[in-house]
Amino acid sequence: MTQPAAGRNRPCPCGSARKYKLCRGAGVGVGELPAYTRAESSRAVELLMEMIHSPMFAGTRAAAQDEFFGRAFDSVTDEQIQAALANEQTGIAFNAWLMFDAYITKDA
Repeated sequence: MTQPAAGRNRPCPCGSARKYKLCRGAGVGVGELPAYTRAESSRAVELLMEMIHSPMFAGTRAAAQDEFFGRAFDSVTDEQIQAALANEQTGIAFNAWLMFDAYITKDA
């Protein structure tokens, strides 16, 4: 089934739910949005990593660890917790979740 063409007052086909004329993608087809280079993507991830490891973000990071790991750390020693957090794959999983999936509020 073919989707109707985007009109100025119709929802934008990019899925933003904004009117086509007001959407940031106005005039650019969905399949034509610019792609980021590998270097640009890598730099964006580096900046996110710097942010989530900054002292200003420490409280939010601690609260996010509690949410991510849930009760998994309730019955283990501090040394075991530190070893788990130092594990590369655990760090990758947690950091990816924190950067892209966690719901973070200003109050956290």
